[in-house]
Amino acid sequence: MPLEAISLLEGTCLKAAAVQLEPDVLHSLDSLYAYYHRQWWCYSHMYRVFKVYKALFNGMALLVVAAGAITGSIFAKNICPNPKACENEYLLLPVNPTC
Repeated sequence: MPLEAISLLEGTCLKAAAVQLEPDVLHSLDSLYAYYHRQWWCYSHMYRVFKVYKALFNGMALLVVAAGAITGSIFAKNICPNPKACENEYLLLPVNPTC
């Protein structure tokens, strides 16, 4: 959706008030209105787009963590044939502490 030029003179309720202003004041207000309306539209569009992206990336991160937890638990059992001998390796503790 391309952004069109916006003017204060659009709409019936604003025309009556705009006629009372001087032309140079009206021109400066019209250009300021167009500038800030464009800024507002761009910020609201970016917010909507990034809100969707954030939701998608959070969902993908959740799937990656879940897949890692499942595959990690499966491969941890398959790497060590004797789980009793490998218990201390998973915890990174020495087998015979000397303390």
